[in-house]
Amino acid sequence: MHINKKAAKIWQLAFSITFVSLLVACEDPGSIGSDFIEKSELKIDTVYLSSFAEQALDPYLGRLSRSSIGNFSDPLFGDFETISFFKPPISRPDDSFEVDRNNPLLLKLRLHDEVVYGDTSTVNSYSIYRINNLWRGSNFRKSESISYGSELIGSFTDNSFDSSGFANVTLDGSWKQDYINYYNLGDSVREQTYRNNEFGLAIVPNANSEKIIHTNFSLSSFIIVDADTSTYPILDWATDIERTIAISDPDRIILQNAPDNYLTINFSEVADNIESKNFVRADLVFNVDTAAINNSIGNSLRASNLGLGLIVGPSDDIAYELGFGGVDIASAINDGEYRLNITTLLNNYLYAGASIEEVYLYLVATEGVLTHTSLFSTNTGLGNAPRVIVYGIEEEK
Repeated sequence: MHINKKAAKIWQLAFSITFVSLLVACEDPGSIGSDFIEKSELKIDTVYLSSFAEQALDPYLGRLSRSSIGNFSDPLFGDFETISFFKPPISRPDDSFEVDRNNPLLLKLRLHDEVVYGDTSTVNSYSIYRINNLWRGSNFRKSESISYGSELIGSFTDNSFDSSGFANVTLDGSWKQDYINYYNLGDSVREQTYRNNEFGLAIVPNANSEKIIHTNFSLSSFIIVDADTSTYPILDWATDIERTIAISDPDRIILQNAPDNYLTINFSEVADNIESKNFVRADLVFNVDTAAINNSIGNSLRASNLGLGLIVGPSDDIAYELGFGGVDIASAINDGEYRLNITTLLNNYLYAGASIEEVYLYLVATEGVLTHTSLFSTNTGLGNAPRVIVYGIEEEK
């Protein structure tokens, strides 16, 4: 749970790394689709990755483009409970403007209904509670704890959203009265007093939730209803995710996007074991366990991902790089596999002395969207095992 029963979970990154050991196998010469290279001149080598390092990560979960709310038990990837929380703004047009205690306060929440994780046929209900502790969206991470009270401040259901994807949720209770007191303070003390004493509101799925929805706080707003209704952007927001991992399978690599984990590969060992350095292309290939993914979800839905990405390290803040940095090399899924072109990566090492001992492989997805993939590991047969396929030019003898 995310209430005060939740203990802070510090994910320890595993820095003890067993790097890639390699097995090189030659295949029959073939073509890579180039008209200017004779088929007989091509040589295809396959470098199998027999081991690499899987690392845990403590991701940033604040101010993302999507914020998740709900519960879902995924038979392949585990059990998830997510809450989102936000802080209404406290700014006002001028120092003379005050809010009457009887004026309604609303959260206009924007739903992204095209991104649902779970059983779309169910109707979830959600409750809003007052947060008890300080947090900041710009640096909020999964290991942090959020505590909230038991007084109901607001509630809504999936049916509360209109055809434009917005729900107007009334905010009430003691929180409303305290907020108006802060709002009506003078400019010199209002913001500081509010920041020191008010920590925002949590949106929590009720117990019967069977799916996870994604909202957008940057498109949501806070509304003070009066003669001249005032609308303000949300001041801050974040998401808290608890996940119970499904039973691990040594034949599979589960990657999830918060991002919660990633792989580290030493590509210099790959390059050093290529039989011929005169190659025209090198592809890193991971096969997807599509049967397990497709057959384990039933009538529910999983959000799609954007593919696998590679970032060349080292990095002082891997969580930030994987969450918000640019991708150096990427590949979408095609015919059950991810194929990343690492030709330039290897050539930069072989001919320019670039460092590629620490390269991060991770699952790319829209910020805040919960998504996963299952890849075949090194324990599977050679037809599915992770590998680098090298297309070289046959040397004359």
